[in-house]
Amino acid sequence: MRGVRISLRTVDRTDVGGLSALIAEAFDSLDVVRWLVEDPAARAQVLPGYFALLTEHAVRHGTVRTASLQDEDGREGECDAVSVWLTLPGEAVRSYDVRLHDVCGPWTSRFRLLDQTMERLHPARSRHAYLAFLAVRPACQSKGLGTSLLRSHHEDLDREGLPSYLEAADPRSARLYSRHGYVPCGPPLPLPVRGESLRPMWREPQGPRAA
Repeated sequence: MRGVRISLRTVDRTDVGGLSALIAEAFDSLDVVRWLVEDPAARAQVLPGYFALLTEHAVRHGTVRTASLQDEDGREGECDAVSVWLTLPGEAVRSYDVRLHDVCGPWTSRFRLLDQTMERLHPARSRHAYLAFLAVRPACQSKGLGTSLLRSHHEDLDREGLPSYLEAADPRSARLYSRHGYVPCGPPLPLPVRGESLRPMWREPQGPRAA
């Protein structure tokens, strides 16, 4: 978008709670998220803690990047978007089952079902990058933040010759990922979701190293 300037940053130590709240805000309207926690008040309490589990893990064992819009003087505002990447196979989240129950309480069984379904359909291929979350604050969408985060990390993946995988949450995000080289790699995830299901997508590395 003309006139929009974006600052990117790779996170090493951060306020994971703040990033997790951003992801929760961005994902609140997704059908699969509303199925995970149907009650809006409970969802507002549960989601930040749930997203913190993987975000905290990715800060240590993956790559977390943030994007912020700049004002006319080039000053960077608050974080407006975040991408959370893991390299698989890789380290498991420490004490995940116990921490998941602590965070999700009575909704834990739905999160476990989602985890099990995603793991079962995850491509059994060689080492690859996994985009766990790409979240843009609702008020800042359609300004190129998601595209900037994808391009930044894809440059690293292409240099390494590393493919990547993700699950698109709705048709809009699937179209975004398609523009960045992702193609469907399996049927939608079979979850009892009223509305859109997750769509698995795969991207092969591009450029001289990939060739």
